[in-house]
Order: sequence, then C-alpha cells, then structure tokens
Amino acid sequence: MEYCETEAKGWLVVHNFVKGYAGGGTRIHPTVTREEVERLAEAMAYKYNASESVTTGGCKAGISYDYKAPDAYEVLRRFLIAMMPYIDVGVSLGSDLGTKYEDVLRVFDEFNIGIPLTKSMKEDLNVQKGIKDFNAMLATKIDCFLLNDAVTGYGVAFCADEAWKFKGEPTVRDLIEC
Repeated sequence: MEYCETEAKGWLVVHNFVKGYAGGGTRIHPTVTREEVERLAEAMAYKYNASESVTTGGCKAGISYDYKAPDAYEVLRRFLIAMMPYIDVGVSLGSDLGTKYEDVLRVFDEFNIGIPLTKSMKEDLNVQKGIKDFNAMLATKIDCFLLNDAVTGYGVAFCADEAWKFKGEPTVRDLIEC
C-alpha cells in the first residue's frame, strides 16, 4: 500500500488516569483544534466521574482532517499507530465524531491489541463480561438506529431541554406532558 503525506494534525490529551486507565474517543473533523480536544478530554473525565466510574479517567484524541476524504481511514490508522505507546500504558481510544468504532477496532486488531485495557482489566472476568455485553448492546437497533446513535440523540435532546429550563422556557418534556 502506498502512503502519502497529508496536512492532518492530531492531538491526544489525557486529562487524568484512574487506576492507570483513561478512556475517550477519537474525533476527525476539519475544524478540530488542540483546545477543543483539551476541553473534550476534561469533559470525559467529568463524565466518568459523574457516572461514578472507579476504573476510568478521561482522555480524547482529535485529528484535524476531512473525515469524508478517501484516505481518512489511512490517516486514522497512522494516528492510532503513533498513539500505541500511550495505549500500552493505559490509554483507551474509541470512536467519536467522524470515526467508526469498527475502524478503530480494526486497527487495534491488526496489531493484536483488541480493546485497549490494563493488565488487571484483561484478567478481570467481570470486565470481560462487561465488554461482551457492551459490544452486544452496541449492535442493538432502535427504530433502525444503532443504540449508540439513539442514545447520543437522546443526550442532545436532554441537554437542549436543560438549556431551555435554564432560560425559563418550556421544555419538550413539558410540552409533551401537557
């Protein structure tokens, strides 16, 4: 396969580790900036903390590149390969805007990594069961949408309702309950 140099720029930001582990997605979009990736990594840390995770800190990766470009997968692949030393020490990268979870896993599977986990997580049967259950859940469809897409949409709607409440306006839930 022939590789060509691109104008892509990428960043990995680890906000914090919990028990030697941090997780977050990899975003590809032409407008991604380092500052955005820093904010997203911090948001991941708050998300894991809010969900009372005792195993995961927050991180995020971002690549400033057009995710619709024909070579976008190769750009993602090269970025993930460059991130492998960090993955070896407990950084777990998944998908985000402009990437597909199966593409990230395809790169990791190519290098016999699978889902990036710490050694103790790989040996924990509960973690292994959780991963199996999570993967099955991700394959679930709700009204022709993959669960992850449906949940993300719900999260956006919930946030919009909270913003309207903050402004003192009726929310979608208020209007439906009438």
